[in-house]
Amino acid sequence: MESHRQPLYWQGLYGKQQAGEDIDPDPFAIAFGILSVVFAGGAYLEQRRQREVQEEQGRAEFRRAWYESRRTLIHARRVVEEFATYVSEDRLGTTEFLFGKVRLTVDRGRANQLRRLHGNAHTTAQNLADNLDAISDFLGQEYDPQVEAIHSLLVSVTGFPENYRATVRLARSALDVYEDLIEAIGERENFESEDLTK
Repeated sequence: MESHRQPLYWQGLYGKQQAGEDIDPDPFAIAFGILSVVFAGGAYLEQRRQREVQEEQGRAEFRRAWYESRRTLIHARRVVEEFATYVSEDRLGTTEFLFGKVRLTVDRGRANQLRRLHGNAHTTAQNLADNLDAISDFLGQEYDPQVEAIHSLLVSVTGFPENYRATVRLARSALDVYEDLIEAIGERENFESEDLTK
């Protein structure tokens, strides 16, 4: 049975598509967006102001920032795990992580999926930076261990990962330490318990 898939050509992730040509997306652009998620919050946490939250209004803002951060990390995990499926399916794991190194030919549907993932990665990175900027105002010394774990991981990154598998590993590790911080805040502040008592 003859395939009805129409090959297309895609000049970059936001280039013009024309029927009858091959799509040639570069996974580097998507992975680069995912790496921006890794580093999104580090600078804001470093500059956090040490203060205690005593006023009810301040606590409400802290709680709101915490929930926003939780939701963003859920989206970030989905982005990374979806990208991991493409890395695995297309056997890119051991491919060197360099711009233009990988050339894929996919149909329009797959191209749209990759373009969506690329956009999601950048949006999630920006949201995470904004969320952690907001939450950093409320972090005192009691959260130093979690913040230090984030900084230690980021400082250990001295260059691009060697391949796409390493890129996914790094992204997962970064999300682990960000989630550790958010979980520690939730446990200490009892934000979820407040909902159960109302």
